[in-house]
Amino acid sequence: MTGSYGDRDSTTWWQALERQQLQVQQCTCGVLRWAPRALCNVCGSFDWEWFTTEGTGTVVTWTVTHRAFSPGTAVPFVVVLVRLDAGENLLLPGGWTRDTHGSDLTVGLEVVAEFTSSAPRDGVPSTLIRWRPANQAN
Repeated sequence: MTGSYGDRDSTTWWQALERQQLQVQQCTCGVLRWAPRALCNVCGSFDWEWFTTEGTGTVVTWTVTHRAFSPGTAVPFVVVLVRLDAGENLLLPGGWTRDTHGSDLTVGLEVVAEFTSSAPRDGVPSTLIRWRPANQAN
């Protein structure tokens, strides 16, 4: 991997996505957290490690976007917010792999993370999370 990823706190997270791993931080007090940050919001510790999750969760909400924010972006597209099974406070956004209007989504739907990679931009690969129903094959 070349180039730079994210920032001081999220570089390792982006690199894990390139390996198709979904990781969150785990503080020495045991709390899991995402988005990546230096300080635990529970105990104030700066000591933590990366924890690889199963990449499963349930849909909390979603939004359908009908306007392209950059040239060449296909619309409509759906962004889903998922509560990871690994922790109550772990809410992660990602794309939706099925209907582009979100008509097949429901709150509480069990989902699994998939990873999609695009061509490197400025020498930096780009892998993003997309969610699919847990009861459907890739």
